[in-house]
Amino acid sequence: MKLFGREGYTRLLNHGIKLARYAYEITNESAVLRPLHKPELNGLLVGVRNKNLDCNQRTDLICNSREQLFDETRIYIADTGKLDCGGGCFRTVFTHPFTSERHVEMMVKNLERIVAESLKKL
Repeated sequence: MKLFGREGYTRLLNHGIKLARYAYEITNESAVLRPLHKPELNGLLVGVRNKNLDCNQRTDLICNSREQLFDETRIYIADTGKLDCGGGCFRTVFTHPFTSERHVEMMVKNLERIVAESLKKL
């Protein structure tokens, strides 16, 4: 509180909420990814649009895709097990004050590409 004060923390949280809503909008339009909920705060869970994957395939795809995303771009996305049709999903939390909508777009576009390439191999 000493560093940012109440107003600073309010701005920081509102910025994260705005980015989570933006990520929701663009993943909702994706042919490959889908948001698992409407964000209420600064986090968003994102799954894969493919009903043919079993739980283990879904979890493996999420794990491998997030690792590839980090290796290629240094963008970190966490994963969460068993929340998407019994399999894994991506978990993003927007907290950094310098993250922009452009950064969110880059993350989603790269993730879409990686997941689409992985789905073709299955």
